[in-house]
Amino acid sequence: MAALISINYSSLYIGGGFSATADDAFYLALYQVAAKVQEMLCVASLSTVVLQVLRNELLADGVPIGLLGSGIWFSQISFVWSPEFLVAVGSSLRSFRKLRLCIFILLTGILAVVIGPASAVLLIPRIQTVPAGGTSYFLNGTAEQLWPRIMTSDSQLEVCKLENSTKYAVCPSSGHESLRSTFSAFNYTTLFSLPFSGPVLNNALKYALKSTKDPVTGSLLWFNFQIQSPLSLVPAVMSSMQIRGLRDETAVVQPHAATIISQTQLLNAWLDTVDSSSGGNNPSLSEYKWGHNFIATGWTANPWVRARCAPALNLSANATQAWFPYLYRNEGWNWWADEGRLANLTVVDRNESQFLRAQWTPLPIQSFGIMNIGLVTSGLLLEFPWSFGFRTAVGCSVSAAWHNGTVTSDTSLNNGIWMNHIGPETSGSQQDSPDASVSNQPVTLDKSWLDLLMPPTFEVSTNSGPWVPNTLESILLDTGFLNIMDEYKTRPQRIFLNGTCEITRTNASVTNNSMTDTDIWNDDSCGKGTKYDLLETIIASMVADGLSRYGSERAFNIQPDLRDWTFKALPHAPGFNNSILSGHDAIILPSDPSLVVQNAIFQVEGYAYYASSTSDYLATSVACIYIIIAGAHAIWILCYGVTSSSWHTVTELLILCFNSPSVSVLKSASAGVRHLATYNKVMKVRMVSPPNTLHEPRVVLLPIEGEEVAVEKLDQDILTCSLANGTDSSSESKRALLPFKVATLASNTGALSTLIVTVHPTALLGFAHSPTDDVNQQNRLSKVEIDKKYN
Repeated sequence: MAALISINYSSLYIGGGFSATADDAFYLALYQVAAKVQEMLCVASLSTVVLQVLRNELLADGVPIGLLGSGIWFSQISFVWSPEFLVAVGSSLRSFRKLRLCIFILLTGILAVVIGPASAVLLIPRIQTVPAGGTSYFLNGTAEQLWPRIMTSDSQLEVCKLENSTKYAVCPSSGHESLRSTFSAFNYTTLFSLPFSGPVLNNALKYALKSTKDPVTGSLLWFNFQIQSPLSLVPAVMSSMQIRGLRDETAVVQPHAATIISQTQLLNAWLDTVDSSSGGNNPSLSEYKWGHNFIATGWTANPWVRARCAPALNLSANATQAWFPYLYRNEGWNWWADEGRLANLTVVDRNESQFLRAQWTPLPIQSFGIMNIGLVTSGLLLEFPWSFGFRTAVGCSVSAAWHNGTVTSDTSLNNGIWMNHIGPETSGSQQDSPDASVSNQPVTLDKSWLDLLMPPTFEVSTNSGPWVPNTLESILLDTGFLNIMDEYKTRPQRIFLNGTCEITRTNASVTNNSMTDTDIWNDDSCGKGTKYDLLETIIASMVADGLSRYGSERAFNIQPDLRDWTFKALPHAPGFNNSILSGHDAIILPSDPSLVVQNAIFQVEGYAYYASSTSDYLATSVACIYIIIAGAHAIWILCYGVTSSSWHTVTELLILCFNSPSVSVLKSASAGVRHLATYNKVMKVRMVSPPNTLHEPRVVLLPIEGEEVAVEKLDQDILTCSLANGTDSSSESKRALLPFKVATLASNTGALSTLIVTVHPTALLGFAHSPTDDVNQQNRLSKVEIDKKYN
């Protein structure tokens, strides 16, 4: 048992399976058989200890009748509430020694019941994730260089300011093609045409995102999709989002690119080491390569972006303000207050346009942020094509922060793509996070940097002529936002009629020109509000992707030709292979303390002995208690040199009762024990020497108060047995009632007749002999008559 504890706490990895050819179920069955054998051995050992304690007590102050058989049936859970045990406990409250005996029997009984499951938990290996190495490493930059508080275009590479910046994986706009490819599959018109209604339709976008990939690790409340980079210079990641959460806003978080680039290098080096490892002193190492799954985990600060869009306004050419929603609330703010306010449009192009137009505009921190902690909100104005000097305009607010979190690469999920680990306790609000001041560093998004997110793309043809949209506009074009108004006017729509959402071929109010484009956009009845979910997700995803790539250029050796870019290698320390597998520092860390140092750990999944769960700790506790009891018993035997196997079976107890004299009669104990007081009588084992015979002393079981009477009774019993065997035919025959309730009756000729009565085993103790005053009253007694007479 101690060996099992040692193996589980030192970790022993077996592999993805027990054999390459045989079924794992066969080996698991063998382990279950071994666990059962282990349980039987442990129970047998506990039985030996209990019997030893009972023998000592019988030879000392005695044991209540109810506990005489406890060494045999203590391992049955029903023993705990049996009358024998309960009465014995009640009668032992006045004696500390007897109470201690009851507690010990109770402890060993419970231990005998749970030692089997505990043995199975410790002995049978199961599929689990075990630590398989790790190391510290550094990023080629300071915290301010990797996670700045203010994002400006000046801190980006010059190639990121080019029109083809989407081709460079380290630039803010380089995720455009991946984002566009993903969101084009979630065309608003397609989503709106799905056969959903009511609340289900409102979640159409969430349904589509959840159906594409496994949810982000740690929480099913988040959805995600894959984002790739040009030439795969930056590893693929999962962008994770919570769409229209508790605050009616959308939050997106994405792994930090510079971190996962270094993590990927370390993961590949670890995999190479695992493939070539022979095990050495640790046999687990050579089995890692056969694992079910490999997991890499790191800790970093990831970009956390929130977006919220307000209902549209119908703006004129002279309009200087637009409505933007709040993302932060001042203390005392209540939900009945306004959801936002007007903000000046000071840096946007207000010239008439026949195309969809998206422009960034700063929002005053006094109204849309929190000055004391530096929370700043940026605005995005989305304008639809102008009509008669007016345009429908939608204002969206965006904020960002660096949020401490965990990133993982799990080969069993999405081919090892890096993703965020988001627990259920993670808040969608930066301000309300449990440790906001530590885990969140607000980021000010300067307009110059935001404009880098939206370089021009390619020319497209529209009804209004050729158009070169920027990256955000091209995504909105592919997702059908430009056609929302026309689709609403010309296609069958769901409208609210007679208390339900019904599909009509035409919308009468639109046909009569009673609804403007702004009215059409703001109509969120019958699931049309899905457009807010999609719009906010697109905006937040694009900003989060751009932020995640900041500082990633520091991980590359930059060359004029993009195809010649290579990773900056992390310097390996001496003994790299052993260090990275054992979890020691395998990378030479820089002497510059300003560079960021982080940690990476690696895990492997498969059959293993590894104490990691509550059941393991509970099983270990049970095993330790067993080891203490068994060890103490072994030490006691070695110290005192006293051991015995006496009275360890029911047969031996019966024989002991048979050889014991009768000193009293226990009432109601012939065909079962009917009075609980019977179990209270304390019995002890003594050696009795008959004074009137030449027979040798005899070991007998007798009540604690009957030792003096036993000597006389024993002498009388010897004489009675001699008469029954014909050694003294002149003497008056005496009847003896044997310990297992054999009623012996004398006939007129002196012969003995015997009638066996089957009763409860405990009742045997009170019947060594019966009274002799009615010996000659009858030659035979029926079983019923004996029961009536002696009960």
